[in-house]
Amino acid sequence: MITPFLPVRDPFGRDLPVDDGNPFRFYQWPAAWIWPEGANPDEPLVFGARLDFSLAKPETVRLHLSADQRFELFLDGKRFARGPELSDIAHWIYASFDLALTAGAHRLGARVWYAGDQAGYAQQTVRAGFLCAGEGTGGERFHTGMAPWSVKRLDGYSLTRRKQIWLAPPRQEVDLARVEEAWLEGDGGWEAPKVSATARTEGGTDTTPVWVVHPALLPPQRETPVAWASVRHAGPLEEGLPRVFRASSDSPEWKRQAEAWITGKASLTLPPGAKIRILLDTGEYRCVWPRIEASGGEGARLALEWAESLYVHDPNDPASLGGYGQADKAHRGETEGKYFRGEGDGWTFDGRPHVLESHAWHAGRYALFTLHGGRTPLVLGAPTLTQTGYPMDLESRFASSDPRLDGSIPILWNALRSCSHETYMDCPYYERMMYVGDTRLEALVTYAATRDARLPRKALALFDWSRAATGLTASRYPTRFRQTIPPFSLWWVAMVKDYAWWRDEAAVARGFLPGTRAVLDYFLARLDGEGLPMIPPGWNFHDWVPGWPAGMMPAGRERSLLGWHLLYALGLAAELEGALGEAEFAERYRRHRGRLFLALDRRFWSPDRGLFADDEGLTSYSEHAQSLAILSGMLDPSRAEQVAEGLDAAKDLIPATIYYSHYTFEALAQAGRGDRILPRLDLWRNLNGQGFTTTPEMPEPTRSDCHAWGAHPLYHFFASLLGIRPAAPSFARIRIEPRLGTLEHAEGTMVHPLGEVHVRAKREGTEIHGLVKIPAGTLGILAVNGEELEFEGECGF
Repeated sequence: MITPFLPVRDPFGRDLPVDDGNPFRFYQWPAAWIWPEGANPDEPLVFGARLDFSLAKPETVRLHLSADQRFELFLDGKRFARGPELSDIAHWIYASFDLALTAGAHRLGARVWYAGDQAGYAQQTVRAGFLCAGEGTGGERFHTGMAPWSVKRLDGYSLTRRKQIWLAPPRQEVDLARVEEAWLEGDGGWEAPKVSATARTEGGTDTTPVWVVHPALLPPQRETPVAWASVRHAGPLEEGLPRVFRASSDSPEWKRQAEAWITGKASLTLPPGAKIRILLDTGEYRCVWPRIEASGGEGARLALEWAESLYVHDPNDPASLGGYGQADKAHRGETEGKYFRGEGDGWTFDGRPHVLESHAWHAGRYALFTLHGGRTPLVLGAPTLTQTGYPMDLESRFASSDPRLDGSIPILWNALRSCSHETYMDCPYYERMMYVGDTRLEALVTYAATRDARLPRKALALFDWSRAATGLTASRYPTRFRQTIPPFSLWWVAMVKDYAWWRDEAAVARGFLPGTRAVLDYFLARLDGEGLPMIPPGWNFHDWVPGWPAGMMPAGRERSLLGWHLLYALGLAAELEGALGEAEFAERYRRHRGRLFLALDRRFWSPDRGLFADDEGLTSYSEHAQSLAILSGMLDPSRAEQVAEGLDAAKDLIPATIYYSHYTFEALAQAGRGDRILPRLDLWRNLNGQGFTTTPEMPEPTRSDCHAWGAHPLYHFFASLLGIRPAAPSFARIRIEPRLGTLEHAEGTMVHPLGEVHVRAKREGTEIHGLVKIPAGTLGILAVNGEELEFEGECGF
């Protein structure tokens, strides 16, 4: 039995006191990184590593393993893990396992995938390498660099950057004639490895700032077998023509064979020289590992490509795409008369039996198999799929009188699940990178939906590790190519405060205070003579508003929204510092907050409109500015009501799109208008009718069909409609303010660090009646029907 676990300390005693008189002591492991002799760090490489050993009696062995860039681990020929968990070079993750082994001979193996600079942007790297260390008595039997490990180059694999989704992991092209299927067996090609310096850990001095090993932060990714939904098209391949699919071009015989193939009833046989294509549908958006057993087909070729959906117009025609790849895709479940464009992997066959797998999982709904027959028949076993992602479940429950609203929940959850892996990510198909703006919303949905907070906690740490000398976080991390979106650093400050309030881990939040202070100091040091923030260098993205260049406010309007954003962050930071006992910092932020508000109010308030303008000429108004003005908490009650009314009713405000509408919803909820979110949810109500199974990046036409920043309504079902929110750090006080609006009734149970919060509400005339229950050890504040009362345990209303 193999059991993964998360170490609580360094396995080799770096936390033990050492008094050896050496002021330059550094911490190191007894194991060393290894790789094949002559490996070029600038070139992609796939190599194997193996260790043969014998045990005189049954024994449980504890191992810690890592690789640059990715590994597959095998014990006695059977794969038991993939990894390592994604991080950065200064916190290089190792995976830890307890192996309960029988007496006798065993073989431990690893296949290491190194794509060099062809790797996805999220993959930091040093050079190809593998690391294994055994813990405890006899652990040296497994140390790379000490135990008799051998390595072997694995030929036949080409890893190159993809064409359309070049930020994601690379394309894999496999020449099976050069691939040794049973590479772990036999003695040919195995050699002694190149051994580097021993692995370093944090602490001490003179530590190499790369490959600094760090224990895993997350459990292994979940892997679940799933079935194909259907064969959408199957028929002869017409090369040189646009890849459009029509039923009239299908072959009933090939479609019948394909249907038997995907259900495992029969293998698929491609005659010599035949050329066919098969379009399969997984039924919903998925992130999967595909696998096919194949034999024969000398000289044949298979390309397996994935797409989120098909296109109404030929995507190879630049005129059919917007500036950021937006395209008309119409109903996501329809394929008739539509065009395919995707990315994937390819295999060229040599006639021998092989198992076809990808080195990285794929995302999307549709898979296109393009087959070119060879000199002998190619026989393909049933294509299987294993869905992968972070192992979390939707534990909270919500139901209402609106079936279309309730029907959006699986879509919202699938979006979050599809964007949750070894980190959060903006989208699983394109960039596969964790951006701060996306991640704040993904984390809030996570808090409302599940008890597991390890993924948000890792996100907070990674962004903290990403901070530059300026104090600003990277906009996305981990990554090999630094990008700065200054407003996103302010969202990271908000993320720290969110964590402190939604989860009972004040010590974790406290650890990020030096970082939040550095971020705010960056902006406070760059106020102009009026006390307004100067526009910092970088990509000052706010929202994908049509007409805003690259999501930035047009020239002349930037200072308003950035000012409100800074004001909002200062307020959150003041609350956070005060709650953690840092009264001086809290007072400092309150002082800056007051000055900044006066500057914003003086420059951008329009008495005639009762709104805050985006520009000094008072000609442009946006939902964005009104939302942050309300969320700043600096408006007196009468003005807050005036701005909220304008936000809700004014027809000429620049509207927030999918991402930033979260802050509009937050502002409405804070202004006591949580029910006014309901009319703004039509975009999400309509997703199912448009064939979406995840939330898109932006309103149609969109580029990405899966951006989990669009899953934020799932958070608002609990936090704004049922009105369940933390009113103190660690969720120790729970404010409940149900706002049903046009709903006849709504009910939900939301996870809480100490249990669950249950709310049942029903509209009766102009009042709301129902029941609330909160966990023992917490204090509730119920605000309903114009009254507010404190309670413990259970309260009817």
